[in-house]
Formats: sequence, C-alpha cells, structure tokens
Amino acid sequence: MRVWLSVSLCIIAVGVVSVANHQIMSDTAALPRQIYDQPYRVGLAVRDLKADVAIMHSELTDLAEAPSRLGLRRFEKRMEEIDGHIHVLRQAIATRFHGDAVLVQDAFVGLEAWNGVREQVVTAIGNGDNVTAYTLTKTEGYNQVKVVDEALQRLVEAANDHSKALYEDASDYLYMSRIQSAGAVLIAFLFLGGAAFTINRILVRPVLEISEAMTGIANGNLSTTIPHDERPDEIGLIARSSKVFLNHVIAIQESSIDLLTGLPNRIQMTAHIERVKARTRPADFSGFLLHVDIDGFVDLNDSLGRDAGDQLLKQAANRLRALLSDGDFVAREGPDSFVWFHLGQYTEAGALQFAERLQRLLEKPVQIDGQDLVMECSIGIAASEPGLPTEKFLVQAENAFIETRRQSGRSISVYTEEMDARLVRRRETLRGLRFALRHDEITPFFQPQVSARTGELCGFESLVRWNHPEHGILAPWQFLSIAQSAGLMGAITEIMISKSLAQLAEWRSQGFDVPRISLNLTASDLGREGFADRLMLEIERHSLNPDDVCLELLESAMIEDSDDPVSRTLNRLGQLGFPIELDDFGTGHAAIASLRLIALNGIKIDRSFVTKLHERPGQVKLTRAMLRLAHALQIKSVAEGVESVHERKLLLELGCDVLQGFGIGRPMSGSAASLWLEEFTPAMGRMLDVRQSA
Repeated sequence: MRVWLSVSLCIIAVGVVSVANHQIMSDTAALPRQIYDQPYRVGLAVRDLKADVAIMHSELTDLAEAPSRLGLRRFEKRMEEIDGHIHVLRQAIATRFHGDAVLVQDAFVGLEAWNGVREQVVTAIGNGDNVTAYTLTKTEGYNQVKVVDEALQRLVEAANDHSKALYEDASDYLYMSRIQSAGAVLIAFLFLGGAAFTINRILVRPVLEISEAMTGIANGNLSTTIPHDERPDEIGLIARSSKVFLNHVIAIQESSIDLLTGLPNRIQMTAHIERVKARTRPADFSGFLLHVDIDGFVDLNDSLGRDAGDQLLKQAANRLRALLSDGDFVAREGPDSFVWFHLGQYTEAGALQFAERLQRLLEKPVQIDGQDLVMECSIGIAASEPGLPTEKFLVQAENAFIETRRQSGRSISVYTEEMDARLVRRRETLRGLRFALRHDEITPFFQPQVSARTGELCGFESLVRWNHPEHGILAPWQFLSIAQSAGLMGAITEIMISKSLAQLAEWRSQGFDVPRISLNLTASDLGREGFADRLMLEIERHSLNPDDVCLELLESAMIEDSDDPVSRTLNRLGQLGFPIELDDFGTGHAAIASLRLIALNGIKIDRSFVTKLHERPGQVKLTRAMLRLAHALQIKSVAEGVESVHERKLLLELGCDVLQGFGIGRPMSGSAASLWLEEFTPAMGRMLDVRQSA
C-alpha cells in the first residue's frame, strides 16, 4: 500500500512538473516567432519600399531635367508598376506591424503627397513648362522623399522597439517560470522525500539549468550555451526551442552592426553610452564624443565608383578599430561618418589632441585600385555633461562637426551652445527658403553698368534677393550658402533666369534700350545635364538672342579639364553666342590659367581692387596689370564696386571699359529700375550719378 501511495504521489508530482514544463516549452517556442517576425518582415518591406521611392524620384528627376529623353508615357507606365508594388508592400507592413498605426499612416501620407508632386511635374512637362517641373522636383520632390524616408525609418525603429519589449517580457516570463518550476519541485519534495531526489535529477535540474541560461541571455550574455538540447524528451524540446530563441536574439543583435565595416551602428553607440551611465554615478560620468566625417566622400563615389568608396570606408573602419583602447567605443553613424566615444576625464586640450591624432591616422594615404587616396576628415567634439541625454550628446558632436564645414579652413571644432542657436537659425532659414521657392519670394534685383568713357548704359547685372514676408529684402549672404548646401541652387538659378529674361523683354517692350542682362552661374549650374538647352529654351520663350544675356562665372567654376562637364557646357554656351565673363577676377585660385579654357568675352575686376583705388598706389599697379591683360586678349574689362568720382576717373585713365557700383546705382527691383531708366541719360553716367538709387 505504501509503495502504491508513493508511486501515486510520484505520478502526481511528475504530472505537475510536466504541465509547468510544457507551458514553459510552448511559450519559449513561440517567443522567437514573436520577436523575430515583426522587425525583420517590416524591415524587408520598408527596404523594398525605399528602393521603389528612390527609383520613382530618380526617374522623376530625369524626366524634369531631360523630358525629351524620357517619354511621359513610358514614365507613367513605370510609375503605375511601382505604385502596384508599393500597395503590396503597404499591406505587408500593415499586417506585420503591431505597433502604432499612426506610424504606418505617416509613411504613406508622405507617399501620397509625393505622388501629388509627381502629377504636378508631369502636368507641367506636358504643358511645356520645364522650369516649373524642375523647380517642383528639386524642392517639393526632394522634401517629400525626405519626409517618406524619415517616416519609414521611424517605422523600423518602432518595430525594433516593440521587439525589444517582447524580448524583455520574455526574460521576465522565463524568470517567473523558473520560480514556478522550482515551486513544483518543492511540493514534490515535500510529498515524496527520497523520490524527489530522483525527480530533481531527471526533470527539475535540467529545467533550472535551461532557465538560468535564458536569464543569462536576457542579461545580454549571448555566448551562453543551452544545455540538454540532445535529449529526445520534452526537456530536449524546451532546450532546442530556447536555442532557436538564442539564435534569433543573436540575429537581432547583428542587425545593429554595420555590414560593410563590421562596426556597431548609432543604435549600438547609444546603448553603449546608456550602459556606461547605468553603472556610473552621474557626477562621475565623464568623457567626450567625436563625430568624424570623411570629406569629399560623395565626389569620390561619383568619380571612382561605389566599390572604391566601400573600400575606403573599410580602410577607415580598420584604422579606427586599431586605435581602440579601454573606455573607447566606435560606431558607423552615416554613409561617410563615424562616432567615437571616449570614457575618461575630459579636458578640451586632451580631446583636441586625441582628435588630431585620429585625424593624422585617417589621413595617411591609402591605395585603392592602384591609386593613392587621402582621406581628409572633419571632426566635431562634444563633452559629457551631468544629466545630458545620450541623444543630445550625439547631436552636440554632430553640430560641432557642422561648424567645421561652416568655417572654411577649420577641420576640428569643439561644441559650444552658440552652435545650437546658429543651427536653429539655419534650419529656420532653410524651412523659410523652401517656402519661398514655392510662393514666389525669390526675385532678381538689377544693378546698372555704364560705359566708363561715354556714360551710356551697357546693361544690368541680375542679383538674387529674397523678398521675405517678415524680414523684408534679404541679401544673398543671408541665405545663399544655406541654399547651396541644401541642394536648392538649381531651383534658384532657374527662377532667376526666367524672371531676369522676362524683365529684359518687358523693358524692351516699354521702349527702354537695355543692351543686355548679366546672370551669375555656378559650377553646379553648368554641370547639370541639359543646362544649355534649357537656357536656350528660355531665351526663345522671351524672344531674345543669346548675345542679349551675359553669363558671369566665378573663377572657382572654371575647371582645368577640357573634358569636364562644366568645360563642355561653357564651350557649348560660347558656340551658341552667349557672352561669357569671369567674375571677381584676381581673387580665384587659378585666374591666368582659367583664361585659356574658353573664349572669354570679358573679366570683372573684384571690388577689393577698386575700393579707395586712388589712395593705394600698390593696388593701382595690380589693377593696371589686369586691365592691360584684358586689352592684350582683346576682351572687355568691368570694374565693380565703383563708389566715388576719384575711383571712376582713375579707372578711366587706366583704360577700364565698364563701371558698376553704388556710385552708378544700387541694386534695385524691376519696377525701381524702370523708374531709374526713365531718368537716366549718358551725361548722368559720365558724371557718376551718386544719388544712390534705392
């Protein structure tokens, strides 16, 4: 009887433990699917979606810049195919993503807005309005693609965050399961005594060992070995399910590693700093961040190809990795940037010294495809502060790097609070500039040019201004560099060309004898495919001739390579009959060499040589030499910045052909220039009208 009672109690205990273990097994087996499925499925769908958006944007840009080369019908058919693919991906994301539905909606609202821009561009091209199409593409198109890209990135991050929450819940669950299992064993021990010892060895101990291994995984120990996975029973099934869970956790961990360089990414950098903070008292946490950016990486990718760029990044990562020591952590943050965290007592001098050492290491020549390349880099430094959020810490280092780009000649900057204020103003200016492009706030002002000898009007130079609704008329220095860095110069140039030519045509229709308009162009303008054709289209649209429009180029736009796209465009423009002048002559890097690249029609002597010319004998010699060079080449000379009678008289004696400056007339709106034209006479030009026209 006692034997049967013991057997019965043993069977009951085994049943209790088996039920508990079966529940652990079932939940553990389900965990990998829950954790792995969402971020990876969403990530794959988002990746495909990004690829489709990139294709749409690329083809739209090609269509806007060269409509004759990419037919509207083929383009629309291609877009319909991609739209169908995007619909499928949207369904996949909505099905797999179990987080905030608003994030999904944000991504596709951006796509719908982008499609609206696409339809406007196609309509504009169908109407023959290529300027509007190009402007929409470069402003609204780029902006909406950026919005979509950011929304998709938030979607992926939300999926990862949800997976992380599941991971943490799994850890808590397994911990509680271990307690429950241990409780079941304790009950069996109380009932069975000696029999419990055998049950403990057969069932409970393996379950506890598996549970301890899972707790180690939850604590971040991914090198943990799951025991008992070779057993054919339920214990073995639990162990094998736990092993699958471990493998998928490792896969999720590896998704935070940059596959090209093998370095952690920004997410891992953030997590590392948070871990360091967690085990350090706030008052004792000290260190600094370096934001390292490879200069000119995009140009290298364009000129040598993506493979060469990838090799360069791998070399940079290897050099950074070789410099790591205790307390250091390095991650790849962007396409051409890295972040370095150093834990230790911070001093500005020490951080600068370390940054210079890192810079010297990166800038050693590296051989790629038989070529010796030098990785020049810019570095921003930020120091840790008590209570400073990690994300803000990273942003400060990035802002310091941006400061190095703003201040030419500097390659290392240390973060200060003033940088934040400047970047806020910059972002506000950029946001306002995009609004200005959409709402016709960019406008030309016109400054007259007169003959130094006769005083007759030679033409007007068109100068860009921003008619800001709150701040009034803004000068180029207040926004043009921001526009250039944001890729908006193409749109601004197109607007300036269209409005300036329209104004010249209007003056002539009113009976004013305005010989020509001078337009300022940059290397990026000349490098755009089809620029010369679009300019000719505008000329014909306003019933003008190429010799009515003078093109002014900075010396920095002159490329000493006859096969460069810029040089080819310049030669094409010269062949079409456009007069070409070299602006700010004497201030560039290769002024004399530039003169042989193209048949120039004139040079403009920079105002720095003209201001108070009569008071600086040394400057007179330089100006005389430049004017003699122009005469020897039989090209026109223009002096800008003329403000006084003394300057005008001396320039005339030196043989200058054309004068421009406040002493002749200030830059003015089209309507103000019309009033100026009504009063202007050659006699006034010879006398140097100093009324300072508004």
